[in-house]
Amino acid sequence: MIFNDHIDVCQIHPGRVCHEVTNNRVFLVACWLATVTNHELLESCGFAKDRIERMVLEFPKLLTVDPKNLIAPKLRFLVNVLDGGSGDIGSGVSSSVEEESAPHNLRVSVKAQKRLPTKDFFSSRLETHIGPRHAYLALHGDELPFGKELLDYSTSTSSAENMLLLDQFLENCSKMPAEFAALCNQWQADNVANRQPTGNAHVKMHTAETVMAMDNAFSDGLITFAHNEMTPDLQTLGCTPVDMFNILLDHGANYAEHDDWGATVLMWAAGMGSLDVIKVLVEKLEKDEKDMEGNVIDVLWSTCSSCFVTKVSCELSPKSA
Repeated sequence: MIFNDHIDVCQIHPGRVCHEVTNNRVFLVACWLATVTNHELLESCGFAKDRIERMVLEFPKLLTVDPKNLIAPKLRFLVNVLDGGSGDIGSGVSSSVEEESAPHNLRVSVKAQKRLPTKDFFSSRLETHIGPRHAYLALHGDELPFGKELLDYSTSTSSAENMLLLDQFLENCSKMPAEFAALCNQWQADNVANRQPTGNAHVKMHTAETVMAMDNAFSDGLITFAHNEMTPDLQTLGCTPVDMFNILLDHGANYAEHDDWGATVLMWAAGMGSLDVIKVLVEKLEKDEKDMEGNVIDVLWSTCSSCFVTKVSCELSPKSA
């Protein structure tokens, strides 16, 4: 899962609730997302009413799809992976939450709003198309554009028009691996990422096999790479388990995920002696702690606990007689 689990009431079990009490009120992000309309969600992320109206004209289903599982994860991807804004929806509650305001601080930048291809972005599958294909670009970031670079226009000499890179990406990310590989090879040949030549005579060729290997690795999840063992897909991609672990985290993978027996990512990494993975995970926790203004109790709890352990929330539990 990417992004979706981060905004659930219980990331790994019903007893775990991310919350903050402000003025004796408990703001629950997931509960808010369960009741908010898509229009309200977009407005809370900085979209003006007239822009939302234009977006709906381009993609009428925008106001009817599931806000929690389809709209919010896409907005988080736009901001956190493509660097199209600031803040987050999944970090819990902003310390500056005021009455009747949205319990998050995610804001989409004006540039991202203007350049976002609404229909292609919101109609494409995040976990099976956008996510793994962008992860492929990120893995080959020395040759290919990724992240905020996709919000720029192509300088490709082979393109008939000055086309937004994100448009080209979304147009190809749901196609067959060979077609996406062809786009990557074209981008690399045209140096659309404006990378400095390395002087290396060897030029990496992107193939259907390498794209499929990323698709497979992306779907495996964090626990697979917490073992810190090479897999056939990693060998095809030419990267290490730690590299893939990093990429998955950067793309919103849930570090609180667990297996069928309740063992979390951290448990697997510790049990397998994967010190490099543990280091990456701790660094991610430290970053989230800063983003959450020091309130990382629930993050640590979900990372270290199994799904069979229940945390009692004092604010939500009735006092004993």
